[in-house]
Amino acid sequence: MISNKKVMAQNILYYMNDRNVTAAEICKALKIKQNTFSDWVNAKSYPRIDKIEMLANYFNISKADLVEVRLPDAKEVIVRIDHAIDMLNACEDDRDAEFFTKISKDRTFMKYIGVLYSLKDEFKEQVYDYIEYTLNKEKNGESKTSELYEEG
Repeated sequence: MISNKKVMAQNILYYMNDRNVTAAEICKALKIKQNTFSDWVNAKSYPRIDKIEMLANYFNISKADLVEVRLPDAKEVIVRIDHAIDMLNACEDDRDAEFFTKISKDRTFMKYIGVLYSLKDEFKEQVYDYIEYTLNKEKNGESKTSELYEEG
């Protein structure tokens, strides 16, 4: 089980990346010491509830979005699957060994594989259907299906 400190750290880092903000910007806006903030994002300490509320307001999210395990949305999973398919397609000789060597070093991908196995069956089916669809499109030389999921 992942600790509360790690969950908080991962979520803060996710929203910083998602909103394209730096630690310095957050610390300045919220009048938080950089050492304190650094301890939060490095899972060394856990913010008090008033600081959690300030962070949630800053990111325009709920407090639960910061303190609960955040599962990736479908688009994130699809991007990671596309990456895995690209890696698989790049393998020419001894495909299985090379592929598994590459993905085992991709910690983010391995995390998503772990998340995939923890999903409800109906969502797993959607992911599997997408993989099959993508593989068929790639096999037929058609463009990647991830383009269908881009906002625009």
